[in-house]
Amino acid sequence: MSVYLDTSFLVAMFVIDANETAAINFLTGKPDIITSDWAVAEYSSALGLMVRIGRIAPYDRAAAEADLDRLVANRTPIVAVSSEDIVETRRLLRSARSPLRTPDALHLALCRRLGTPIATFDEGQRRAAIEFGIAVARL
Repeated sequence: MSVYLDTSFLVAMFVIDANETAAINFLTGKPDIITSDWAVAEYSSALGLMVRIGRIAPYDRAAAEADLDRLVANRTPIVAVSSEDIVETRRLLRSARSPLRTPDALHLALCRRLGTPIATFDEGQRRAAIEFGIAVARL
């Protein structure tokens, strides 16, 4: 079974981050991994924000973008977001007991459609996944 990597996991893989070691250790087990076109786009947005607030330099962003490009080219299938995923995202947002952001709900909708656990370092998203019966990878 594949494991879906969300944006928080992708960032931890390629940017110096408190979760970097956990991400690398998880991948050492060589699980089948997938991500989405949404996660890749959100990753680039997150890196852009990091540059704007001075957390990383532009050259670090370029390196991190290249690292993700290599991962996708060599190992990780990209799943496209469908209109059904958007409908499911809204349904999750409307039924969530805890606060849930649209980007996180979209990751969960994808996991639900694909039948995959999610690998995330986002605590709110982890709680929402559990609430909706979506498996969460042990990191």
